[in-house]
Parts: sequence; C-alpha cells; structure tokens
Amino acid sequence: MENGFITNAGDLNKFNGQMDDLARGILNAFDIATASPAKEDSDGKVTSGGTSQDSVQHYGKVSYQSHIRDIGWASWQSDGRMSGTTGQNRRIEAFRLIPVGETDVVVHIKDVGDKEYKNISKDTILGTTGKNKRIEAIKITGKDTPYIYRVHQKNIGWTDWTFNGNWAGTKGKGLQIEAIEIMAAKFLVNPHVQNRGWLGERACENIIGITGHNLRLEAFKINPLNTEIKVKAHIEDTGWKDYGMVTKDTVIGTTGQNKRIECLCFDGDFEYRVHVKNSGWTDWTKADGVSTLGTVGQALRIEAIQFR
Repeated sequence: MENGFITNAGDLNKFNGQMDDLARGILNAFDIATASPAKEDSDGKVTSGGTSQDSVQHYGKVSYQSHIRDIGWASWQSDGRMSGTTGQNRRIEAFRLIPVGETDVVVHIKDVGDKEYKNISKDTILGTTGKNKRIEAIKITGKDTPYIYRVHQKNIGWTDWTFNGNWAGTKGKGLQIEAIEIMAAKFLVNPHVQNRGWLGERACENIIGITGHNLRLEAFKINPLNTEIKVKAHIEDTGWKDYGMVTKDTVIGTTGQNKRIECLCFDGDFEYRVHVKNSGWTDWTKADGVSTLGTVGQALRIEAIQFR
C-alpha cells in the first residue's frame, strides 16, 4: 500500500515516528478495531522503539521486578539484567526485590517524596501502583549483602553503579526512572589520581580513575568484600611489586611521589581492562594471576581500570 513519496530525511523521520498512528488509521478505515494509544500524562507520550527488558523470567542471586507504565508488572530479572525500558518514555512506578538477608529500601516518589521500607520481603511493593506516580530515585541498603545498582533516568540515561546505601537517580527534577539494574557487589575500589588525590570508594564496575584528561593513576585501594584478590603492579622507577592478598587498607601504587602505574596483574574471580596512555582501553582479560595489562619499559601511564 503506497502512503506517499518520501524525498528527504526529515520526512522519513516523521513517517517512522508516526508508524503506529498510520497503521491504526488504515485499520480503522476498514472498521478493524485497534487498541487506543496510551493517553498522554504529566510524563509525556509513550513512544515506540527503544529497548525493552527480557520477557523471560530470570531468577538469580539478586532478583527484582518492575511495575511499568501501561504494562504493569513485568517479568523478574536478576543479577544486573535490565528491568524496565529505555527510549519509550515509560516510567517505573514500583518495583519488588527478593532480599538477600535483611534489606531496607527508600524510594523517592512523585508528590510523595521519600518513602522508607524496612526489612522488605519479596512481596513488598516499593512505590505505588494505579496512581500514575513515577519513581525518581532509589536507595537500597543490605545489612547482610552489599548491593550495587544503577538506574536509567529520563533525559539523563544510565547513572554510574551506586553502592549500598547511596542514592541512584535524582530528586527534585521531576525525572522518571525508566529502568533498573541491581546485583550483589563484587568489590569496591578507591583510586588515587594525579592532581586529584583519593576519589572515594566506588563499585568496581565503574571506571576507576579518569580518562580523557591525561592524568595518571598513581594508586588504588580495593575493599574485597569477603572475596580473595591478589595484585601485582609495575610502578615507574620501581618495577614490579607483589602485594599478595589485598585488604581494604592495602595501597597499591604510591602517593605523593608522582609515579605512574604502568602495568597490572590480578588474580581473582573477575575480568578487567585498563586504559593506557595513547592507546586507550585494552581488551577484557581474565584475572588469572598470570596475564598482565599495560606496558613495561615504554613510560606509558595507566589512567583507569574497569572490572566485571
């Protein structure tokens, strides 16, 4: 069926952006009933396209489920899988989390503000349903299990991974959360960067250090959170140093000496990559205690690390 002639990108985008309305109009012309489009509300019109979570149920170590605008309760997701949608302007109105030990949650809800839920269960509804109220920020605190989590927020996108007891999302800006990812923390890392000093503990899945500013990673500390991690580092003017099994107080590298970390070797149950001066990110490598990432003898600084 020919719908018209398209001669430029602007018309093509307009056509593609109204595909559902066009199809609905054609069907209605033949007296074929169609579902009404979602009514626009304070969060704007629902759009097509974007990405949606997996429709299959996924249960794991940390499992969670979202109540999504015009969809309702979606299937359970787990261990860092996306729950919700992106690019569709669909707010998450509530979620449920199967706690691993005692867990408290605080949710910032439109027109309500902060609402605290103590010692939640699988059936605790975190937020509201049937009230068209968006969730704008969340805070999860595990007494027995340290969680990390991040949210996809309207006009912002994905936040960094946030650790146990800290806010993910924004309050006071009227921006809906559209997707959530939650998992148990592997470990935390605190980087010491040239001219910046210690940047503070963050989930290891984030970028540890700073890229794009020509700043060397001079040192870092790992809070292993009950995991076993061994580290070796090649340091400017020092060479290889074996730190063995690290604790949260082990300083890997140097501070106050203006020395770059040039190469790293990890042993643990994870993969890692490093960002090297002039060449950028390496490939992901298993922390097998043998493989090294970085350079030796080339005077090239490591600027950042990332783990998964």
